[in-house]
Amino acid sequence: MENTSEHALVMGLKALTYVVARDPLTQALMTTTGIGADDIRGQAQDPAFLGAVVDFLLARETDLLDFCAEEHYKPDSIVRLRAEMPGGLADVWT
Repeated sequence: MENTSEHALVMGLKALTYVVARDPLTQALMTTTGIGADDIRGQAQDPAFLGAVVDFLLARETDLLDFCAEEHYKPDSIVRLRAEMPGGLADVWT
């Protein structure tokens, strides 16, 4: 069985796949982040970048809900999995 962090990274890859399969979302991601198409390809295995892609979807409720329906995730599970990724809440401590 995958651990939570591995499952989070798989979800991040699915989120990236979802975004790049939709040109308007890809364009919005590139505009929002300032990255180019080559950067997306080059960072596809970077857990921090995948976390940023998930953050991008979390900020876009309609797209997030569509992603969740397509990939059979509950929306609240995305937030929990995101916390396990670099830059997520699991990295924050006081």
